[in-house]
This record gives sequence, C-alpha cells and structure tokens, in this order.
Amino acid sequence: MKIRFDFKKECYCIDLKRAIIFSAMFLAVGMLTAFCSGSTYIYITLLLPNFALGRGVFVVLWTLFYITFGFTLEIILSTRCVLHKEKLVCLFIFTVALGYLWFPFFFGANAFFLSFLICVMISVMTFVTLKKFLRINKLVSVIMGVYFVWLLYCCALNFCICLLN
Repeated sequence: MKIRFDFKKECYCIDLKRAIIFSAMFLAVGMLTAFCSGSTYIYITLLLPNFALGRGVFVVLWTLFYITFGFTLEIILSTRCVLHKEKLVCLFIFTVALGYLWFPFFFGANAFFLSFLICVMISVMTFVTLKKFLRINKLVSVIMGVYFVWLLYCCALNFCICLLN
C-alpha cells in the first residue's frame, strides 16, 4: 500500500508496508538489545536528578522513536533525486546502531560514564544526520530534530547519574 504525502512543496510516496516492516525491525532490535543487556530495574535504585522521568516514560518514548525510525528510513529511501542516498542511509543506520550500543553499557555493565560518552557520540552523529537530512526532506528533519532534543535530555540525565552515583 502506497501513501502519498505533500509536505510544504515536498511530494513523496512511501510504501506503508515497507515502513511498518522497517519499524518492526528497529523495534525488535531495540527489544532484543534491552533483553540481553540486563535489568532496567537498576534505574529505580539509582540516585536521580529532579528532572528524571519515570522508567515507563522511557519505554513509551523509545518505542515511538523506533517506530518513527522505520518511517524515516522509508521516507529517505523513497525520496527522489537524492545524491549519495546510500551514504545517507548508512549514516542513519549507523546513528541508530549507536543508540542500541548505549543500553548494554548503562544497564548491563553499569558503566555510567562510558554510557554518557556514548550518548554524547550518538547526539553528535544525530546532529550530523539531521544536518544532512535538512537538505533533503523536512519531515525527516523534524523527526531527527525531536530525537536530537531527546538525546540532549538523555545526555544531561546520564551525566547527572554519573555525578550522583
């Protein structure tokens, strides 16, 4: 099933079935990473800053991000006239893969400082990806922009957890 979007003079057609498959793949890898990395219950035992969100909020937000990553990938793949599309897709996949790397270091190894450094690296890569996507597709840029802001929050939270624990 194909869906056509018109977004501020941008017109593209995405394959909804493929977008759902991509979303399911990103979500499955996220769940597998979480399952293999140890218990998230350590989060409730940590000293947390006042701005820390509850564990359930993280689950909901990460689930939404993984789903939007699938649609982001499909939008990029379906956008016409993109130079070096393969490189952009690789950059995006690499950025998301870095996000999966954070989880085992934070929850599995309790390496809070190392996980903070990984979070900073993910934020930098997301910013680079966002800048590349700005030239190509506004909707994908908005999605990556929201993800980047979320990562800044995660970096601040992770840094405070390093200091407090």
